[in-house]
Amino acid sequence: IGAKYRSAGYERGYGFPTSEEQRVGEGVAQKFARGDGRVTALYWTPQHHRVHAVWEPGAIAAKFRRMGGINAVGFPSSHETLITGGGVTQTFQNNSGRNTIIVWSESTGTTSLNSNGGLYWHWRNNGYTTQYGFPKTDETLQANGTVTVDFSKGYRLTWSPNGRITESRI
Repeated sequence: IGAKYRSAGYERGYGFPTSEEQRVGEGVAQKFARGDGRVTALYWTPQHHRVHAVWEPGAIAAKFRRMGGINAVGFPSSHETLITGGGVTQTFQNNSGRNTIIVWSESTGTTSLNSNGGLYWHWRNNGYTTQYGFPKTDETLQANGTVTVDFSKGYRLTWSPNGRITESRI
C-alpha cells in the first residue's frame, strides 16, 4: 500500500492516511482522506498481488458494501474504469475465484454481473453499451432456473441452464 501511495504522489494523490494498514480477510486495507473530504480505501491481497483503490463515497463502493464487501464479493481486482457511454465499472474477486463486476451509470445506478458469466460476455461481445445500454438490474435468478438481466436500451438477456443466451425486447 505504501508503494501505491508513494507512486500516486503521497497526500497529493490520495490525501492523508486516516488509519494504519489493517488486516482484512486475507489482505490489508488502509484509508486515506483528501482535504476536500474524498476518502479512498486501498486494498492489497496476495491473491491479486496489486493494490486497488475503492472510492469510499462512490456508488460502486456503496454497492460493494451492500453486497457484503470483501467477505462476499472479495477484494477489488481492478480500479474504477470508465466505459463507453459514460459509465464506470470495477471488478472484485472472492476467494473461490468468482469475479463480480459492479457497473454504474447515471441513468441506471449500480448493478452487478458475474464477469466470468455468459450474460456479461454476451453484453461485452455483442455491442456492449452501444447496443444494450447499461444493466438496469442485477443478474436475477428466475423460478424456471434461467437468469436474466435487463438493460437500459430495452433489452433483456436470458441465460438458460443449457448455456444458451437469448435476447428479447422489454
